[in-house]
Amino acid sequence: MHRSSLSGLKILLIEGDPIVALDLAGTLEDAGASVFLALNAAEGYDLADRGEAAAYDLAILDTKIGRNGLLSLAAKLENLGTALAFYTAVANRYWLAEQFPESLILSRQHDSDVFLSSLQSDFGAGRAYLN
Repeated sequence: MHRSSLSGLKILLIEGDPIVALDLAGTLEDAGASVFLALNAAEGYDLADRGEAAAYDLAILDTKIGRNGLLSLAAKLENLGTALAFYTAVANRYWLAEQFPESLILSRQHDSDVFLSSLQSDFGAGRAYLN
């Protein structure tokens, strides 16, 4: 899939590690997406509440931001029509799939190219799901 397959998407990235956040944001921007970055759940809520959270095509949430904050923020975004992807290193992540069955669960164990390829294959081609 071409790197431009995320072109035009608005992605809310909520990642607690600033270095990882900048790396992922750069990868997504290189693929053509507009990235709105939050470093914790409070910043994620702020960006979601700034008007039109439904304007985000996709939210990528770091599972390390705290389970309670994560679940309530993800539920809010999902209710507003934002597609969800969770970025996690947790081996037992089945609770995410049970709670948010339509979401994508991405492994933190992969490099940015594998991350992007997974995202593009699930969301890049199926943009009708995102819009």
